[in-house]
Amino acid sequence: MRRGGADLARAMAPDRWVATWAARRPEEPGLEFEGRVWTWAGLDQEVERTARWLRSLGVGPGERVACLHRNHAHVVFLFLAASRLGAVFNPWNARLAPEETAYRLRDADPRCVVVEPGLRDRLAAEVERSGRVVSFLQGAPAGDAAPAPAAGRGGPDAPQALLYTSGTTGRPKGALLPVRKGFFNALNAQEFLEVGVGDRMLVVLPLFHSGALFIQVVPALYAGATVVLHSRFDPERVARTLMEDRITHFLAVPTVLRRVLDAGSAQHLRGLRVCGVGGEPVPPEMIASCLEAGVEVRQLLGQTETSIVLWASADDLRDRPGTVGRPVRHAELRLGPIRSGVGEIRVRGPALMLEYWNDPELTRRSFVRGWFRTGDLGRMDEGGYWYLAGRAKEMYISGGENVYPAEVEAVLRAHPAVADAAVIGVPDPRWGEAGHAFVELRPGAEASAEDLRVWCSRRLARFKCPRDVSFVARLPRTELGKVRKDALRGLRRGTEP
Repeated sequence: MRRGGADLARAMAPDRWVATWAARRPEEPGLEFEGRVWTWAGLDQEVERTARWLRSLGVGPGERVACLHRNHAHVVFLFLAASRLGAVFNPWNARLAPEETAYRLRDADPRCVVVEPGLRDRLAAEVERSGRVVSFLQGAPAGDAAPAPAAGRGGPDAPQALLYTSGTTGRPKGALLPVRKGFFNALNAQEFLEVGVGDRMLVVLPLFHSGALFIQVVPALYAGATVVLHSRFDPERVARTLMEDRITHFLAVPTVLRRVLDAGSAQHLRGLRVCGVGGEPVPPEMIASCLEAGVEVRQLLGQTETSIVLWASADDLRDRPGTVGRPVRHAELRLGPIRSGVGEIRVRGPALMLEYWNDPELTRRSFVRGWFRTGDLGRMDEGGYWYLAGRAKEMYISGGENVYPAEVEAVLRAHPAVADAAVIGVPDPRWGEAGHAFVELRPGAEASAEDLRVWCSRRLARFKCPRDVSFVARLPRTELGKVRKDALRGLRRGTEP
């Protein structure tokens, strides 16, 4: 018997997976947070209770449930309850300024905004006046009956979440993610992470981002693994947890992993079955230190709009330094127009977003005959392995030659005094554009701008070498550790006469 679209979407919905594990393994742990454990049965009960509460607030299929909350079990309950009602989960960055919360209220138009009490000062007066602000800690009334299962109305393309991108180049964009995307990304992540029943997934990345929610929590729920959630990132605590709490899987961005390694060592990671790292280029020395310690480190490449599209195993990273691997099972990749072997990476498949919320023109420009334009530049070798060259918007042209900042940044990071570096293109009266490098030195290390220019000149063509070098105490970063190049441009303008 053929299943209808709604039935298929229900099978793809994460709240349904929780209910399944509650029936099969009711007393096994499904979620742990700050010393408290919810069994699968207990987690399913919390999802039911929260769904009834949301329904009492008037939440129905397709409506947005906004959430301004730091990592907490409540955020997981809200996401799953929204799924059960067929609503759209809309998590907001817990560090937003009031003006930014006002923008999201106008843009997403949520039915309710669930706010952590300690974050009320982040709300604009406009949000407070809207009458939509509630606190999860007000309690979720039991109600008289379980909510009707509505998730998946409209089929696998029904919206499941509205996630705002990091906004490293301007105003954040809302990516509307369908039910099918979460499901197929869970399948892709299972292959990448090899997570299953009895495994323990440590989550310290913020739940308002797809890296935590859709690459860790959702795949763990699908596989029947325990989600071990931390309220905030504390490198010493993470290192201790990895050693003492039987954690099998961990995912981090390079900035987070570097701080964990500084708080302990690569030996703290040896108990992991898989340590995933991604979100931005991974320094080669970080990969090398993990491999030398016997850590099964794997690298991934993806975006909010696409989830995981490429991944590399420890063997791949050892045998092909610099690779970001090969495509995941449920995604096709190809290069856009190629110049000097480099082109824009384009993706199609079931794990793509639906559209950019309230922006049909940006949506139209982002898709080319069904292929999503990632904005990442890359190349592929004869073995089918991919290599990242940088972001299309970050590429600049100096003297008629393309310069990819990621290549220059990798050379700068290889200098023994450099902890990290970021390069942007700036106007140049002679060459059109030239590079401006912002450098973060290692503690106690010294290097001059001239030292770094000489270092680059011995390893790069002259047109690729940065014209200017600025030293910063710390590079400006997003919540996930990605360098904010828009902030670097502002910093540069602020230092100009």
